[in-house]
Amino acid sequence: MLINGLKFDLRLYVVMTNVDPIKLYIYEDGLVRFATRPYSANEEDLNDKFIHLTNYSVNKDNQDFEHNEAPGEFVGHKWSLKTFWKYMESQGHDWPRIWTRIKNTMVKTIMCGHADIIQVFNKEAVSDYSCYKLFGVDIFLDDNLKPWLLELNNFPSLENASLDRFVNEPMIAEMFNIAGFHFTGKP
Repeated sequence: MLINGLKFDLRLYVVMTNVDPIKLYIYEDGLVRFATRPYSANEEDLNDKFIHLTNYSVNKDNQDFEHNEAPGEFVGHKWSLKTFWKYMESQGHDWPRIWTRIKNTMVKTIMCGHADIIQVFNKEAVSDYSCYKLFGVDIFLDDNLKPWLLELNNFPSLENASLDRFVNEPMIAEMFNIAGFHFTGKP
């Protein structure tokens, strides 16, 4: 699937607060990251990272990269997930069904490594009190709106740009509250 002729992916967040039994919390917002050049499958364009990669760390260096300073608008090369759902609805797509499929993909991905997670936890953790783990999950939607896992990030980057802060600051506060660190937001 392309939006405005550009490839994109979804950066989503999952917090694990228990490993046995596993307990996961999927954050309801995230980031939609766009390539900065229109998609092309032409052979001469296959090495153009600004066409084929959606990573912010790559595209921020493109002179055409446009920051999104308006989180609810369909502008720039990065949107919030909530803005993406508004866009999908405006295009006639059943976004709650897509979101359910994405959440299933994220849970299944983490469950694939559950045995290894338990083994490392039992070896390394001193206590499970206030123990938690934040994962970044990168998802791609194909032309049939089927979600595909691109990557599970063990240490997801949390950028300082305003749109990232708009999404990530409430996510971090929610994560700390779920984990038992009561964050009030006051300095």
